[in-house]
Amino acid sequence: MFGCPSDPAIGEIYSNIRVTTSYFGVRGVDRPDGPGSPRTMTGDTSAEGVLYWRSQTRFEQITDGLANTLMIGEHPASQDGGSWGWWYTETNEDLGVYWPEDVVWGVAVSSSKYYSGGTPPQTCPVPAFYRQPFHFKNLCNYDTFWSFHINGANFALCDGSVRFIPYSGRPSMIPMSTRNRGDSIEEIP
Repeated sequence: MFGCPSDPAIGEIYSNIRVTTSYFGVRGVDRPDGPGSPRTMTGDTSAEGVLYWRSQTRFEQITDGLANTLMIGEHPASQDGGSWGWWYTETNEDLGVYWPEDVVWGVAVSSSKYYSGGTPPQTCPVPAFYRQPFHFKNLCNYDTFWSFHINGANFALCDGSVRFIPYSGRPSMIPMSTRNRGDSIEEIP
């Protein structure tokens, strides 16, 4: 698994099956539906980004420009020993069910909940937009891209470049998270 040297949880294993990673695929603007949500066998058809369930995005489908479209971003795993954000996704082909929340995410999610053991889900503040994380052990950090770097996070773009995007660059995040909406990118401070 790939890990950022600044991430203190890198290399940890959860339940002998999940390993930490510091990166998630950029699904687009919003999050996937909740855990275990049924999907069509053709994939996550509402995703506007590049990486999502059964993604087969080709370069020619990224009409907003390869250098302007996010593909992967920093998104550390839970820092409380919880199971959120560890590189693991479950699929059940027979039921068309998958759990994408541990591998892909949106940059401005409209709803946010985390599940801890058998307890009811806790709602986190929304909209959960690219931002400075809460206290590092807060599970609501799960609802956005962030990093242990000061003031921003690294993102890989579809042209193969990597950019550090400060949290102040959040106005650019929505247009950069979509592959073909034709929206413009404001200058990143």
